Amino acid sequence: MALMARRIHKYLALTFALFWIFQILTGLVLHFRYDIEDRLLGALPHEVDGAAIDRALQVVSDRGYTVDSIWISGGIEGQLDVYASKGDQTFTARVDHDGELLQIRNDAQRIGDGALWETLKSLHEDLLAGTTGQILIGASGILLVTTLSLGLVAGWRRPGQWRSITSAPKFKLTSRASILAWHRLIGFWLSLLLLPIVAAGVLLAFSSQVEQLLIAPEVEIERDKALGEVVPAGQAVDRALARFPGSRFTSIDIDRESASSYFVTVHAPGEIPRSYGKTSIAVGIDGVILKARHATDVPFGEAMVEALYPFHTGQIGWWPGRILAFLAGCAALVLIALALVSWSRTRRRSARRS
Repeated sequence: MALMARRIHKYLALTFALFWIFQILTGLVLHFRYDIEDRLLGALPHEVDGAAIDRALQVVSDRGYTVDSIWISGGIEGQLDVYASKGDQTFTARVDHDGELLQIRNDAQRIGDGALWETLKSLHEDLLAGTTGQILIGASGILLVTTLSLGLVAGWRRPGQWRSITSAPKFKLTSRASILAWHRLIGFWLSLLLLPIVAAGVLLAFSSQVEQLLIAPEVEIERDKALGEVVPAGQAVDRALARFPGSRFTSIDIDRESASSYFVTVHAPGEIPRSYGKTSIAVGIDGVILKARHATDVPFGEAMVEALYPFHTGQIGWWPGRILAFLAGCAALVLIALALVSWSRTRRRSARRS
């Protein structure tokens, strides 16, 4: 059993090694993307309130754009991403807490004004190929989970041979036996960490199918008209934040033509740690709270789906979790490098013998 697992593990790893290296590298580059981007733009931390939302909405609207939604950047608190449209094109604007427009770019861009980050994100998630790319990414993730599982089976030896996975090899790393020993030692324990991280990534790749399976459709809130004077978006945000004291703003959806409410999400006390909160509040355009739901008051299936991304990125463990996930990715590259070096030396030795 162990021998068969070792062979399948070997050939799967050799076949998909370069693709997995690409996936890991793009994931590592994106891991602290929002923090790096905010720092490069000179961001300073601020608490987001309704006034900041109104300033961001105003500065983008004054330039002729129609604002669809406003989100936190995901990095330093206080920076806002405004998603807007003009004609048949969509744009993303970065606005700081004081209402200064830092950058605005066409979403069709691939390089300039922060678009490089989005290009890397798309490469990591769908290879710039939409649904087809997501399926390929998901399939490769399934193969990676299989390879890691087979590695655990191959690395597990009889109870009397625990030394191979509990102590560092004493011989030099220059020999093939030493490289394999280090690969077994690192791979066995690293796989225990990587398996749930990769499995969460696979489910994210098939998120639409998972959501259809686990999440019931939400009933739409319908109102014919406002009951009173229409309130600005910032006031709706302030009322949503007051509904859950101590919460942090995440996003607000704005549809001036047809909506009878603002849809606000916040990160409320009691939620799992993550950059973007999932507590939702529907505020009528007259300022009346129509519906409020804490992120913990959702069915198990929905809670599981919403936890996939923070689990995959380590956000669920705050900064220690994010750093641990980053180091796990780095260690995975080392593991693949050891396997490739061992395979290369085996090939050279076989060539000399022949």
